[in-house]
Amino acid sequence: MTAVVKLRYAINFARACEAVGYDPLNLLRKVNIDERLLENPEHLISEHQLWTLAGEAATATGKFDIGFDAGSVSSVQDHGALESLFNQKTLYERMVTFCELAKLEYSRADFFVRPAWNGLLFGRKSIVGNREQVRQVELYVLQLMLQTIKSALGESWSPKTLNLQSDHHPDLEMLANSPDCKIRFGRPETEILIKRNEIAFGSVTVSNTLVYSDSPQTTHAVAALIQTYLFDPRLSLTLAARIFGVSERQLQRDLQKEGETFSNILSRERIRTSTDLLGTSNLSVYEISKSLGYSNQAHFARAFSRATGMTPSKFRKSCLDL
Repeated sequence: MTAVVKLRYAINFARACEAVGYDPLNLLRKVNIDERLLENPEHLISEHQLWTLAGEAATATGKFDIGFDAGSVSSVQDHGALESLFNQKTLYERMVTFCELAKLEYSRADFFVRPAWNGLLFGRKSIVGNREQVRQVELYVLQLMLQTIKSALGESWSPKTLNLQSDHHPDLEMLANSPDCKIRFGRPETEILIKRNEIAFGSVTVSNTLVYSDSPQTTHAVAALIQTYLFDPRLSLTLAARIFGVSERQLQRDLQKEGETFSNILSRERIRTSTDLLGTSNLSVYEISKSLGYSNQAHFARAFSRATGMTPSKFRKSCLDL
């Protein structure tokens, strides 16, 4: 299944690499992220791009915990939608809100808050990837989860029980920052235990419904990726498949299951962006058609007229008359 995530997470891995003296631009280019994209952390990239970057960053820098460093490059409130969780007063409310807001940052976010016999478990379900990717992504996630808990319980708080999906590494035991913390490795889910005496809570119900539930997931992911790469002349089914880490045939099949094709989604996103540009920019119709990858202005005009019932010039005039 395809999934998309905000570009800010790749940017933070890049900054973590820079902090230890490694130039991350080559790593970014390997996963088809160029300097132009880095200007907007709200862009969406594929999960495959971020996972690959995370593993490569660890290998290139020789830092087993580069993901933990990347997660601390910016505070949790600087992670886009997660800023709103600080509107909540209690720790329980902040953790539940984190689970929901994370879906705005990553389309396959699967966090939970659930009761345990001796407290609450704040966690993230299984991360799929190779050994290094799982470790680095988990460490990034763990950093954000710990920051969320400490925002309510104080910076001196440390967990007593920590379950990690990552395989055992001696240096990972230092992450707990407490001799009293019991860390278990190779677990099916990432879990942080908050003891009963640390938090008061009632019945726990955390929705697992995706924020994007009204849109088929592959279609949404492809549309988001197209928006990120819309002005890139390489944009094609081939590039999209490579970025998602699947074959072209697999991506086509996944879209067909949802009654879609790559060309249909591309056409819609081009028209949607062209209406914005016609209404808000001073670019000529020719410049807009060229920037969006149309073979010529006439081709753009025909596609635009079919979609909107107006020529680009008439549409622009209607915007000016408002």
